[in-house]
Amino acid sequence: MPGDFRASIVRVVVKAISKYRENRREDIPEWADVFEFAEEASLKKEWGECKARLQSIGERIGGWRINKSILTSSGDALRDRLVCILRDYFGLTIDSVDEHREDAKVVDDKGQTLVLLEFKAMSGSVGRKDVSQLNFHRDGAELSDSVPGVLIVNCNRKTTSIGERLGAEMDNKQIHYAKSQNVLIIRTIDLLCIMRQMESRDVSERRAELMNLFSSGGGWLKANETSFEIIGAQNA
Repeated sequence: MPGDFRASIVRVVVKAISKYRENRREDIPEWADVFEFAEEASLKKEWGECKARLQSIGERIGGWRINKSILTSSGDALRDRLVCILRDYFGLTIDSVDEHREDAKVVDDKGQTLVLLEFKAMSGSVGRKDVSQLNFHRDGAELSDSVPGVLIVNCNRKTTSIGERLGAEMDNKQIHYAKSQNVLIIRTIDLLCIMRQMESRDVSERRAELMNLFSSGGGWLKANETSFEIIGAQNA
């Protein structure tokens, strides 16, 4: 539903509520209000349905908006929201128990680790130490180097423009190093763009596509408003 249409509905309902309350301010006792005209009853029913519809729309808008908190949050808040996105939007099974200091892992139906995940927030861009830390956690968890590592980063946090966030480049050396370590770097702005491009797909398709990207061999999963691609996966 277009935003202008939603806004017009809100204005109509608010106006109706205000008018109703204004009428109610007259000296009409509760016992008299038990008497209802047919149109009055119909309008009250319609009013209730509009309120319920608006509440539902508001809750759905709130659900989408909270996902954008990954552009501003850090620490546990960032981790928790990313885990929810990976579980609920992409349908991945996530084990987020911090057994070996890694942030989380994607597991199969038998609990075997498919992908090791690391979530970070930083004011600048991704550095070699960030990739190395994920690799260190993979070793600590006694996982093979063939198990993909995925580093999801809320980087450039001081940048308050979506366009500038999307336009920020990553150091080629870090991209190539990530590829050499089988680590895929995904910025939170990249993840949001990917989510928007997959809105029309069902959860199983989103899951298959994301797991395919996770298993691509590392590099940088770069996205914009209309497309996404892995940088460094073929030219490291």
